[in-house]
Amino acid sequence: MSEQTYNELLYDCVLGYEFQPSELAIMSRLFGLNPPPVATARILDIGCGDGTHIIGVAQSLPNSHCVGIDYAANAIAIGQKTIDDIGLKNVTLHTANLCDLQVDLGQFDYITAHGFYSWVSEEVQQALLRFCQQHLSENGLVYLSYNTLPGWHAKNMVRDMMKHHVSPSQSLSEQAQSARQLIQFAAQLHQEGKNYYAQFLTDINAHLSGLPDSYIVHEYLAEENHPVYFQDFMRTVSSFQLNYVTDIEFKKYQHLQLKQFLEEQLQVRDALAQEQYVDFLFKREFRSSILCRQGITVAREPQLAVLENVYYAAELGYQVNPNQADTLTFNTAKGQRFDSNDSLLNAALSLLAEHYPRRLSFAELLQQACQRLNVFLDYATFSQQLLPHLWQLYLIDAISLYTEAQSPADVLSEYPVASPLARWQARQGKAVANLLCKTGELDPLALSLLAQLDGSKTKTDLIEGLVQQWQRGELNIGDPNAPQKITEEQARATLAPFVEQMLVGFLRNALLIA
Repeated sequence: MSEQTYNELLYDCVLGYEFQPSELAIMSRLFGLNPPPVATARILDIGCGDGTHIIGVAQSLPNSHCVGIDYAANAIAIGQKTIDDIGLKNVTLHTANLCDLQVDLGQFDYITAHGFYSWVSEEVQQALLRFCQQHLSENGLVYLSYNTLPGWHAKNMVRDMMKHHVSPSQSLSEQAQSARQLIQFAAQLHQEGKNYYAQFLTDINAHLSGLPDSYIVHEYLAEENHPVYFQDFMRTVSSFQLNYVTDIEFKKYQHLQLKQFLEEQLQVRDALAQEQYVDFLFKREFRSSILCRQGITVAREPQLAVLENVYYAAELGYQVNPNQADTLTFNTAKGQRFDSNDSLLNAALSLLAEHYPRRLSFAELLQQACQRLNVFLDYATFSQQLLPHLWQLYLIDAISLYTEAQSPADVLSEYPVASPLARWQARQGKAVANLLCKTGELDPLALSLLAQLDGSKTKTDLIEGLVQQWQRGELNIGDPNAPQKITEEQARATLAPFVEQMLVGFLRNALLIA
């Protein structure tokens, strides 16, 4: 995409939990690597847009040094204003072109380029990989996302349809709307069809309906979009002395007997060749690869022994199963539900649920679980019993693993403090990023409360602040359509339990630093 086009319709940037350094670190550790410490890492985001991701990462890792670069000056200006407003000191943004980089950025432990590789010319791809080769620290990691074949063969047809239909005389937003209308019409035309093409059009129309114009322009209408077979991608990155570690979606394929089938039935034993077969078998259209320097030994299967030396956290709810007294029913943050009658596992998971978002080492977790059960700690036996369960729960995202103990606050202080980024976002009325690099929506009353959490106010002060906002007509408390307005006393009575409940919620959702 040309620089002019990119500046005209900026891409909607996101905070990427899946490719933040702590996630890259734990995945590489599972595959036998020793990644740099995350808490003090030097981190670079290439194609950072308005800095949404790298600013969120910098906020969550106050002792790190973060840098973002992008060639869209408009986007960088937006990000710089955010940094100035928040007062972050550990992140800098630069308007830069990788092909003509005028600033010496130094070495980095983690280099991320999300939504970049496939959407630039071959010249820029080469510049990106050359930069990674020259600026990656000894044990550092690179994250690259890219469109893949064979999955994009079908999407390329949609791209061709759209590009054929839109007019250069239209604005970019008008082009996006015209492209939507074409796909909507095509889907309606085939809505009674039962064949693959009819289903494909239905699915692609549903997919596009929930996406902004900027996505359609950048993904389907831009000059540059180069899907690639994984084997060809690896051939290219290998020429820059980079080696494949894993994909951030590796868990998705762990429960399937793919490796056994590929080795025994298809005689495919090379690990990278197996990855290409996975793409064929699942019509994969997107990859998010973690790379390291060549010469570093990478295990081609997850090393489960690592599980004894990492930290655990789990955002879970649980209750006793009414039909089975020895069974607990657990609910995950993603809406998954599972039952367990394993007493050791139940003790461990209930501990993680109660301590969240605090991280516990495996030794702590096992020791406290045994104390809860009032049994003697037989480390070897109980480790062998618990670890396979924890691994399976990690594969379904029911628990999280970390290489380091650093956690958000897990105890509510007398003077609560939310992160400066969260307070700033709350004042803007935006979605709020927590200290785990996850983003969520809050209602206006919760946003008003969050914006006040600068460490100078007790619960009583916070209630008073909300009452004053209500008196000025800035907040609604109670039913705004009620025939009679509530009194000041009623407002305080309503707000007291609300503030208590929301502060606990902020704590549980990793929004507080104290």
